[in-house]
Amino acid sequence: MPLLAALGYATLHTMTRRIGTTENATAMAFYIQVSFILVSGVAGIAFGNGQFETFDHPSMEFLFRAWVWPAGFDLALIALLGVTSALGGFSISNAYRRSEAAYVAPFEYAAMPLAVVWGLAVFGEWPDLFAWLGIALILASGLVLIWRETLANNRARVAPKRL
Repeated sequence: MPLLAALGYATLHTMTRRIGTTENATAMAFYIQVSFILVSGVAGIAFGNGQFETFDHPSMEFLFRAWVWPAGFDLALIALLGVTSALGGFSISNAYRRSEAAYVAPFEYAAMPLAVVWGLAVFGEWPDLFAWLGIALILASGLVLIWRETLANNRARVAPKRL
């Protein structure tokens, strides 16, 4: 599941970069939200009746449990989350459209410490060893990306111009 999420996220930003030259950020954010709705709608139809609720792992039980219609306050909260998600998608699309991914991606790493803080504050959970290893791997790959881009930019500036 995490591998599919990473693949989807990478595909999203690759497509954003590709269509960003012809589309504006509003259109791209709209496409992202429509994609989210379609994918989650298909998943809800396929798995929402609880027929796959036979897992022993708590995460899988949560994912594949039968869908229940949210109460009024919960529905309003979900709508608010949808609006903030749309604004976030708009902002990220605009950032990736206007700049190189190597410059934008490090700002997304701010989500790591925020996820730890919110996980502790809201759920009372502290990351285990594997979570810390994953966080370290993600941060290290981001630092390597920044380092390589810096080297490439320095070489491009220093390289003699061909006649």
